[in-house]
Amino acid sequence: MNHKLDIIRFYSIIYFTFEDYEALYSFVNDNDSHIKHIESYKKSFEAEHEELGLKFHGKIKDLYFTLSKSGIQNIFRTFSNHMLAVFVTHLEQLFYEYFYTLFRNSPLTMYKYVNENPKQEGMVPLKLIARFQSYDVIVLELSQKAAKIATKGNYKDIINRIENNSKHKFPKRLLEDIYFLFETRNKIVHESAYANLDIKKLRKMYKDVIQFIVEVGKAFKSLGYEIDGDDLLKMKSA
Repeated sequence: MNHKLDIIRFYSIIYFTFEDYEALYSFVNDNDSHIKHIESYKKSFEAEHEELGLKFHGKIKDLYFTLSKSGIQNIFRTFSNHMLAVFVTHLEQLFYEYFYTLFRNSPLTMYKYVNENPKQEGMVPLKLIARFQSYDVIVLELSQKAAKIATKGNYKDIINRIENNSKHKFPKRLLEDIYFLFETRNKIVHESAYANLDIKKLRKMYKDVIQFIVEVGKAFKSLGYEIDGDDLLKMKSA
């Protein structure tokens, strides 16, 4: 049975997630939306300050507007960092799916990865095999295990494995941009760093991620296997 690598699923997730992000960006930077949002404060503000006779207009309203907009934009900047993390998380899942689907199609290709101990390369415990009811179940279970091992370690090593396995070379510029994505995500997650990401940078990252998904599809197809999302391979590089 020919198991397909479903790159259209990864494309769809990234596409619709970023669509939502851009919609939120438009709202955050729309003054009319902020004005309507601020108007909702009026009733509660004037009720709380009734004894002082304060009204929600003029400099008071302007102050609330400035503080509210600034606060929402700060929250959105944090969300932008999370958006980058989402990109990388789905690429990591794509790496796993690549190897898992490859191993399902060609079990012998998992030889190096069925055992984490390099000295026991290709060896599978008899107890593990004995508990499976059929060859198909053995291949499925071992493919899952081997894919986890194949996608352990540094992201550059994993990408090199895909290149070496398929003989498909990723565009150098694209690789540099994808490496930057992973490095920035790692700093955000593991070092509590903050990346100053504006909409222009994130749009560039989004295009790079989409193009990289396409390149992984090309790598898989170069091995003679099918993918879900052939139309994506016709996309022109950004």
